[in-house]
Amino acid sequence: MYKRQDEHYRRALDSERRSRTGGPEAVIDVWRSLAEVREQAGMYEPSLVALSSARRHTSDPVDGAELLLGVARAHLRMGNYRSALRATALGLDALEGVEGERSGKIRARLLSWRAYVRLQQGRPREALHLAMETTRVAEQNDAKLALALAYTVLDSAWEMLGIPEEAVYETGALDLYEQLGDLVGLAMTANNLGVRAYDDGRWEEAVESYSRAREAFKSLGNEPQAGLAGANLGEVLVSMGRLDDAGTVLTEASRTLRATDVQDFAVFADAQLARTDTARGEPELAVARLQALAEEAFGIGHTGIALDVTVPLATALIAAHRYKDALDAIEGSERRGPD
Repeated sequence: MYKRQDEHYRRALDSERRSRTGGPEAVIDVWRSLAEVREQAGMYEPSLVALSSARRHTSDPVDGAELLLGVARAHLRMGNYRSALRATALGLDALEGVEGERSGKIRARLLSWRAYVRLQQGRPREALHLAMETTRVAEQNDAKLALALAYTVLDSAWEMLGIPEEAVYETGALDLYEQLGDLVGLAMTANNLGVRAYDDGRWEEAVESYSRAREAFKSLGNEPQAGLAGANLGEVLVSMGRLDDAGTVLTEASRTLRATDVQDFAVFADAQLARTDTARGEPELAVARLQALAEEAFGIGHTGIALDVTVPLATALIAAHRYKDALDAIEGSERRGPD
């Protein structure tokens, strides 16, 4: 589906270049639509190319900020957190002093994605502060998409901070996505509900939610997000002792995530695969893999994923009777993590 839409928009651009009847606004609209199609298909680098072309044709600060929102999302999906934060900062700067409903909605969405980036970086306090700011701006401007994402960030941040009783917003996000008919948002929320079910020990429910999200993303043609849901599903299956099922799901997820340059969650998927080595009585093999994965995670600046690697690393070291090394791994991760 997305390949046909991509070709449609490229033909529209060629036609506009030849006729020059629509002006820069028409060109911007086509480039923006092309970028959205590519993003939904998980083609993040090509999406950035389209967004860059659109930005060259606009001098309007609101249009520019909206395009930077797309840039931030694409970089986030590829695990480029610093670039994603830079794009949101540029977008917010562009909107400084600009009034109006549209600018307010875009400001709220930029804030919501900035909060989501901080969450993915393993910085829940910063994410929480930004999500609270987002809810204020979103409610003032009836920005439902921003509000839905802020709700997701709030719940996840409270969970990460060890205060799960405050995590009461996710069903509100699901309601908003249903109102908007946002299938991508619905799939992402199903994935998030799987996270919560897993953390609460409701593993069968987590398997159901992750499987639903995985199939939804596949039906949308978004392979990277399907890979992420698969990595999450595999984590639960390992915990349940369903090692063969986990190996199949995780191998597919890792290949997909590596092929689409989603490095952070590829590291996560590979860490779950290493857990199967420990479970099968091969802890030294798991240690070698996990040590390399921990360095990869720190190298891309993702302390949250690094922690996801450190825990199974310590478990594997203990299984190998290397108790001091296990303690050193945990202490080393804490020293290199966020303050």
